[in-house]
Amino acid sequence: MYFRVCAVYNMNRVAVLFFGFTWLSVVAGAATPFGAMEAVYIKHTKYCLCMIKNLYAVATSVADVVNDTLILFAIMYKLGMAGIRRSPASQLSDAWIPMDHLQSFTKAFLQDSQIYYA
Repeated sequence: MYFRVCAVYNMNRVAVLFFGFTWLSVVAGAATPFGAMEAVYIKHTKYCLCMIKNLYAVATSVADVVNDTLILFAIMYKLGMAGIRRSPASQLSDAWIPMDHLQSFTKAFLQDSQIYYA
């Protein structure tokens, strides 16, 4: 998704740095379970369980959801602004192009991004 948002924003420096930072936060969040979990043997068996010893392990899920949400909204905003017809302010409600009338690439790009997000 990071490469998609960089492509949609045409390698805009601010977008690349911001979404690069959010991606790095996802990578850092993915490293948290290693220190936040421990294995505990079940008594009288040869099996063990993973136990969460620190609650900061939730950072993994939170960072990933926030990053994906920001990227999806950024892509939708940029493609949506490209789809606005140039019209007077009085006709602003009719300015958006319905999904049926988008270019096929834009429509496929948005749908694929939504599938990834889901």
